[in-house]
Amino acid sequence: MTDVAVAANVQQAIALVMEELPAIGKDQRAAAVEGGYAYRGIEAIAKHLQPLLAKHGVVISPLSHLVSQAPSIAMKDGWTDTILDVEWRIYGPAGDCIEARTQGIGRDKSDKGAAKALTQARKNLLLSLFSIADKADDADGQTYEHDRATEGEPAASAEAREKALALIAPLDETHKAKVKAWFAERRVPALTKDGATNTQLNELADLIEQLTTEPFDTSPPVTPAPKPDTVDVPFEPKVHNAADESGSARVARNSAAKTP
Repeated sequence: MTDVAVAANVQQAIALVMEELPAIGKDQRAAAVEGGYAYRGIEAIAKHLQPLLAKHGVVISPLSHLVSQAPSIAMKDGWTDTILDVEWRIYGPAGDCIEARTQGIGRDKSDKGAAKALTQARKNLLLSLFSIADKADDADGQTYEHDRATEGEPAASAEAREKALALIAPLDETHKAKVKAWFAERRVPALTKDGATNTQLNELADLIEQLTTEPFDTSPPVTPAPKPDTVDVPFEPKVHNAADESGSARVARNSAAKTP
């Protein structure tokens, strides 16, 4: 029987798994209608990882929290997006653990949205925790201009574009101006003609949600202080009365009158 190194704590156990874990390439490919992109599925990850977790006594336990479940923008009726926040506890052979958190989104038209979201959250955890990658993941030589972001993705349906237009219609002029600027910046084709993709429509829906949920000032209006009551006092010219004048005042007045 081959001797197996026993880790003193969970960090060492993870390091031992990483040491033996091979590079896992993106050997699976999505359907052409979905863009035909290459990806690394959870089955391929689990195939290589599961024996090593068992070998080094690493156990991963999830605790999921539902964030939201709503109809999928730019999809036909019946489709929903389920978003889960998942907290993970990774235990080592000595019983100690570390914690992590990931998020997953599951799109489905029946009752599997939560399961898909959990699978995606698990995949995100494993990729990060065990630094799973292959040479094709190096992004140093890639560019991410907006007009290349959806390269190869088919255009959204007319029905999806109509739903997006329905989201824009009730916006006020300020928000419509921001949406127009977004279309120009991202070089998204007008929704009245074919060209926009489902990815772009989803991004548009996120923008509209952000615009319509912007915080606003809820403080009570400031009431101006009331002006004090004023009373019109008629002007009464003062009539000079020599009898009321003191002697010194009369001298001063007479002297001023004689001055050329």
